[in-house]
Amino acid sequence: MANLHVRPSATASASSATTVTADGHVHKAYRPRQGPAPARSFLAIKLKQYEYTFGLYMMEPWEKACFNTVILLFAFFIVYAVYWYLPSTAYNLVAKATYYLSATSTNASPSTGRAFR
Repeated sequence: MANLHVRPSATASASSATTVTADGHVHKAYRPRQGPAPARSFLAIKLKQYEYTFGLYMMEPWEKACFNTVILLFAFFIVYAVYWYLPSTAYNLVAKATYYLSATSTNASPSTGRAFR
């Protein structure tokens, strides 16, 4: 069986951070782990804040999945409602404001309910 442990050569520099024990094990000196990229670190912090705020850190994985699914569905329905209903509502509000400020009716309401498209 081949020796799987690698010994540093005699020509290795004195500043080498590896040591070899008496039984032949090679140990590298501890170097602190470099931190992740700033964007990744920011996302990791925000994920932890989300888990601590809603108490997800003490849930089972399947409970986290259910909770996150409900939150994502809720967010989807909010975005859907804003996308489909906000333009026509904004158009109607502008038409009413124009009527109240100028005392003239525009009679311009969108026939499809989807203004600005």
